Amino acid sequence: MRHQYSVKKLGRANDHRDLMVRNLLKELVKHGKITTTSPKAFVLKAEADKLFSKALNPNAELALRSVFATLNDMDLTNKVMKDYLKRLKGKTSGFTTRYLLNNRYGDNAEMSMVEIILEEKAKKEKKEKVTKAKKTTKSSKKEEK
Repeated sequence: MRHQYSVKKLGRANDHRDLMVRNLLKELVKHGKITTTSPKAFVLKAEADKLFSKALNPNAELALRSVFATLNDMDLTNKVMKDYLKRLKGKTSGFTTRYLLNNRYGDNAEMSMVEIILEEKAKKEKKEKVTKAKKTTKSSKKEEK
């Protein structure tokens, strides 16, 4: 029985699993979204959220060092600290999302897409416009009666 085991094994040895997750994380930071199998996406989402939480540390030097220790690439570290951090400044969690996709042709593996959420403000503005439009249509109907 597997009581209280918190690590997803993913059918790999410890070193191989850590390197695979790190490579997936690098590709996610580089491209903004990545498509992979669902078990890998589940682990990747957790690691990406941890990475962005470390990047939001108020001590800038400590944040830079911890992000670099995870990514081992200064270009990607700068991308996280300069580009993504400005857009994620007001958030405390939920930096990434996972979407379920169709099964892969060939081996029928369940696929998912992990994406960094950057457009929270744009979604809020659209919702406000929609609610304002609904309010104006209701008030115009009352005036017509």
